[in-house]
Amino acid sequence: MIQIVKNGPGPWPEYVVEGTAVIISCHGATMEIDCAARQKDSRVTIDITHGEGSPQPLIEGAASGSYVASLIIPPAKYTDPEAPPAPAPGDEAEEGMGGMFEGGEPAKRIPLAPADMIAVALHLFTLHEDCEARKGA
Repeated sequence: MIQIVKNGPGPWPEYVVEGTAVIISCHGATMEIDCAARQKDSRVTIDITHGEGSPQPLIEGAASGSYVASLIIPPAKYTDPEAPPAPAPGDEAEEGMGGMFEGGEPAKRIPLAPADMIAVALHLFTLHEDCEARKGA
């Protein structure tokens, strides 16, 4: 399970965790975020807000609507925590220079698994009255 932080008195958006995906919904709008696919070498924060229009969609980033949630995904882990990550394909860094064990074996990224979702945090924000009013618009 993931860490849940409820901000404000509520009501809050609904959420479901399926494997490494977090599905957030409110007012008939739904957004699914695959945490494993979005994980990087540094912490990732995804802000989810209401967009404009009718019905009001959920979008990533700040919008003119209200905040719905923030999803915080921890940095990726590697087989050797002391080794720096190997350069990503297309990086300007020299291939093969980082992420090596002493024997020359590259460090391998450990994919985020459903059991690792305990390190993911979901901050839910109170759905405001103006949000409720737009629900039927």
